[in-house]
Amino acid sequence: MKIYNFNKRAVLAIAVLVVLLIILLCVAIQVINSSTITMTNENYTAILKDCHDNPYKYLNKIITAEGYVFRAQDFSKTQFVTARDMLVSEDESRIVGFLCEYNNAQDFENNEWVQIEGRVTIGDYYGMMPIIKIMKMKKITTPNEPFVTFKSNINNEEK
Repeated sequence: MKIYNFNKRAVLAIAVLVVLLIILLCVAIQVINSSTITMTNENYTAILKDCHDNPYKYLNKIITAEGYVFRAQDFSKTQFVTARDMLVSEDESRIVGFLCEYNNAQDFENNEWVQIEGRVTIGDYYGMMPIIKIMKMKKITTPNEPFVTFKSNINNEEK
């Protein structure tokens, strides 16, 4: 029977390398999962619809968007919608947007335009839905084109 004499330094070096590789793999997975999605007038409704249809596809991704603060009566003091008015026809629009949660939401007035950056989570508001946990939020001026139009999918196919 052979008894192997391992070099303790070599074993330690290999163990450290394995741990570093595992850490790098975890960081790479986090970077892939947390890529930033920028919502624009052109893709706003398509991303909103796709995220509501496939919330786990967007889980932990970072979204940046612009809109105005909209609150429903039953929202908590930390909740609001980053809202946009979506043109349905020449004379009709609807409010659309993501439900957001932000500890300092009370610092922003209703109808005030903001830019947000936050991570997509899944929560409950009359059923399961994506909710953006705000990391950064700042006041902005009203954009030249405050309306968005309905796009049925990410490829900008109009409906």
